[in-house]
Amino acid sequence: MNAVPCPARPVLCIGDYNADIVIVKRPGQTEQNAAAQLLGGQTAIPQGQTSVSAGGTVANTASGLARLEVPVSVAGCVGQDSFG
Repeated sequence: MNAVPCPARPVLCIGDYNADIVIVKRPGQTEQNAAAQLLGGQTAIPQGQTSVSAGGTVANTASGLARLEVPVSVAGCVGQDSFG
């Protein structure tokens, strides 16, 4: 017996949607040292060593569903910071 594909029902994802910031550590630098410098405000992050992408648990879930060709929408709030 062959399985009959069932069309996906639309999904609404409600929740957080934020910026994921990835910082590449310098050669020879430990993760602890890089984090301490960054969190302590002791260093500027060199250009080209960071990337910003969409993230957040709901955004990641919606992205995965869309890749599976499930009709999906996201509802949330936009922050008032520079990433909003």
